[in-house]
Amino acid sequence: MVRIPGDITCPQCTVEIAVQAKLPIPTDTRLVYPAISVSRDGRGGYYLTGVRDDPFVMHFGPDGRTLRRFGRRGQGPGEYDEPALVMVDPTDSVWVIDRGLRRITIYDSTLRFARTFTIAEINVASGLMLPDGTLLLTGVANTSTGIGHPFHSVSRDGRWIHSFGGQGIAVAPDRLVDQMRGLAMTTRHDLWISHTNRYVLEHRAAGGELLTTLAIESEWFKPWRTNRFPIYGMPEPTLVGVSTDASGIVWAFIVVAAESYRPRPQPSEGSGGVRREERSFSFDEAFANYDTIVQAIDPQGKRVLASRRLRGPVFVTPGSPSTLARLQTAPSGEQHFEVFVPRLTRSR
Repeated sequence: MVRIPGDITCPQCTVEIAVQAKLPIPTDTRLVYPAISVSRDGRGGYYLTGVRDDPFVMHFGPDGRTLRRFGRRGQGPGEYDEPALVMVDPTDSVWVIDRGLRRITIYDSTLRFARTFTIAEINVASGLMLPDGTLLLTGVANTSTGIGHPFHSVSRDGRWIHSFGGQGIAVAPDRLVDQMRGLAMTTRHDLWISHTNRYVLEHRAAGGELLTTLAIESEWFKPWRTNRFPIYGMPEPTLVGVSTDASGIVWAFIVVAAESYRPRPQPSEGSGGVRREERSFSFDEAFANYDTIVQAIDPQGKRVLASRRLRGPVFVTPGSPSTLARLQTAPSGEQHFEVFVPRLTRSR
């Protein structure tokens, strides 16, 4: 493990935000933080999922215009419970991972339902598709070969290939956060992996071989095990994902409490407990309570180049590059997801 000071080393460097698209949110939709996923297809269009109250997938054109909305709550073909991740493969087929039903639904490039298969052994948190069509999924597995590992390779037809990244022993319930990872694929098809609860980045080959580990030593991000996105207390900094760019920069996205953070009051005794819809922040609450720190890291020079704080949470969908989105509200009150890429500029 290589330890890197968390100090900014390039004072002339600036993190710029380049907006790629604005995806409108229907006014009749209640979104729940943090289960949001946005992916881009080969034609420049976008897919959005993560809606819990009325689960569906939205398709947008390159200009952000809504083209189609498909799916509904249920257990039949084309129906969902908790669609947590949407991916687009090289043929522009759309893959929707349903965390609630533990299955994957696939549509062809014309969005016709193609097939589905179960992934009952994995509680999927995130994932991406490798160039050979293999699915690389992150999450907690309950099989003898997958238990204790955060990464799981699955074939296009749902066949388990192998698991890696952990010690291969059962993890205690209060340490499951140690299994949570973000990931991104470089143009060379190797992987950068982030730990959720500590500022650690792993560089791995596509097959899982560990190449190097970088630990950024920051005073404001200390390792933790509980309290991820709490609704009744102060949250810890959370490394929600990573991305890479053609220059080799690794981008880290850390969600932190906003200066105006206001936790919900604790429910009183005898109130009947907490309903499901009260276990997560709404988007309005998330936007008010969270910010995102974006940092540019030079893995070759082993240093943090630049940093920028963005208002509200950023949502990272793994890929090559990862798709990045954040919620924005217009003066009219209408909301949209702003898809963007970070860029590092240097002043002379």
